[in-house]
Amino acid sequence: MAKLELRVTNLAGNVCTVLAEASWTVLDVKRSLEESCGVPVDEQRLLGKAPAELSNLAVLSTCAEQEPLELTLVRVPVSPNRDRWLARVQRDGCGLCHAPKTLQADREIVGFAVHRSPQALRFAADELRADREIVTSAVSRNWMALRYAAPGLQADRELVIQALLQDGRALEFAAPVLRADRALVSLAVQQNWPALIHAGDELKVDPDIVALAVQSGMPLARAPEDLHSNRQVLAASFSRDGRSLRLAADEFKEDWQLVAAAVMRSGQALKHAGEVLKNDFGLVMLAIQQDGNALRHASVELRRNRELVSMAVQHPGQGKMDAVDDGIHHDGDLGMQRLGLGHSYSALQYAADSLRSDKDLVLIAVACNGRALQYTSAELRADREVVLAAVRQNWAALRSAAPELRAEREIVSEALRQDSRALRFAAEALQGELGGVAATPRRRRDGRPPAATALRSGLLVRPRPKPVSGLSDYPLTIPFADLAFRIEEAKEQSRMVLVLASDVPAVEAYFSYQMGVVIDCKQLLGEVFIRRRTSMEQAQQELKASLMQALDSHNFCKPLHLRMAGTAFDWHGFCFEGFPAEVFSGTRWTVQEAFVRGLMDESQRMTLELDPARFKDFQTVITSTFDLEGASHLTDKIPYFSELATLVIDPASIDGE
Repeated sequence: MAKLELRVTNLAGNVCTVLAEASWTVLDVKRSLEESCGVPVDEQRLLGKAPAELSNLAVLSTCAEQEPLELTLVRVPVSPNRDRWLARVQRDGCGLCHAPKTLQADREIVGFAVHRSPQALRFAADELRADREIVTSAVSRNWMALRYAAPGLQADRELVIQALLQDGRALEFAAPVLRADRALVSLAVQQNWPALIHAGDELKVDPDIVALAVQSGMPLARAPEDLHSNRQVLAASFSRDGRSLRLAADEFKEDWQLVAAAVMRSGQALKHAGEVLKNDFGLVMLAIQQDGNALRHASVELRRNRELVSMAVQHPGQGKMDAVDDGIHHDGDLGMQRLGLGHSYSALQYAADSLRSDKDLVLIAVACNGRALQYTSAELRADREVVLAAVRQNWAALRSAAPELRAEREIVSEALRQDSRALRFAAEALQGELGGVAATPRRRRDGRPPAATALRSGLLVRPRPKPVSGLSDYPLTIPFADLAFRIEEAKEQSRMVLVLASDVPAVEAYFSYQMGVVIDCKQLLGEVFIRRRTSMEQAQQELKASLMQALDSHNFCKPLHLRMAGTAFDWHGFCFEGFPAEVFSGTRWTVQEAFVRGLMDESQRMTLELDPARFKDFQTVITSTFDLEGASHLTDKIPYFSELATLVIDPASIDGE
């Protein structure tokens, strides 16, 4: 095997010559020097020709450009506490911030620190923040580490690309010359459109770049106003958000192709189309196919078109319905979004009067959604066939029937078979007669018990629990209807929550409407330990991603829902730097803690510190099907278990409401 001659020198002159194998690493050379010169391996720093410190893992054959290879030996006395600090940064990389300055300049210690916590690079000595190998190790794990790299490395194209592939916002930390690089800015805005903020001034107003940002989700309103007249930018915007048609220059509101793209994305965009296109049969048809309520924006002539009206009442309505609040109609118009809005019943109100009196057309409308009855003519609201068809489709249609039909037993009974609340719309004489029929609430078609269904639709009326003085004593047994209040109460006490409930569907139905970030522990266990399709490292990265999503949802926080079901999931084994045990402690989990661990960027940290109420929206909520006795198996599985607000749902409150 070929030998390499190594000439080792220091400031005093030659130290020795070493004959090494070409396959040796720098660490092998250090061991050889320890034997020949008596300098401990830990105290040796070998510099190459650059001069730059050589990594222990570097292979000589890749370092030797010529022979003999000249190396400079620098001896760095080891701190007596070095081993302790080395162990510490291997557990918590950000612990480097408390290390002595000499150890912040220790390449091995910093290497372990940034491997564990990439943002620990901020605490490294200046010369190591200019070390490409150290910085690459950090940036490859977390793009935000680029912020702490030396200016020379922030201008390193390859390193910046590595960061941009993770998140386009890394462009903020690139050197100005790279922020003016069209290819890099294009890559950045495709990854994350807010990167456009950090692009060079010329590229911020470049139509091609702005179009890419818009395609990635940037609202057209954020684009320079003069680009609202750029066809390429408008086309990119309409392909994602048809409602942005309102911002387009007037000449483009008469462009059939562009407007068609907008209404195919949002039927309500027809409102902003030019008058000529509002009278275009083909364009209005495209809008109605996307949203039946778009009929309201069609020309008067097309609102008389029987074919278009028939199509409108049979297509989903989104525009008007999206703004309806579940709880605003306390007089019997009970939460329109909860009453089966499968079709655009309100589209009928925009039809011409002659069509609202067309019995065949109205029968089509009420068959799709019975509530369309309210928009028909008085004559048809008194038509027995029409009213019966409407009530069979939706019990709430009874409200719009003529008084004489609300006194007809067969029609009222048909409504009551669906929901006992229909009794309030019946004639007074029938209310007393049929009251017994309506006394027992019926289960919904989805099979949920009445309490769970009522809670979802906002119809369950229960006096709010009296505020407690001081801290509640946990565990606390509560009725299901008090769950939301008790969770808020725990939040005010800076406690994370454990909910014990035997009726999983009811509880899960509640949490599904809280818009939190859900982690399914049972599925995670299966993927890691049973199907073995996911490694522990991959699982931990998924947990980290979920936690970061909960911490930053468009500058707001969300609850983190850990769905444990009937498992005794051991969280200690899954916790790591990116998903720390402190997540389970309401007092230990702070904005600063999340920031130091690299789970949010500087802008999010500042936002949450300026508005602490946003961070309070983050709350770890664990759900389990264990009862209180079974929960004893979780005491050593969940970190800071004793600090949790344990809420036990009374089963009778679910089954018996």
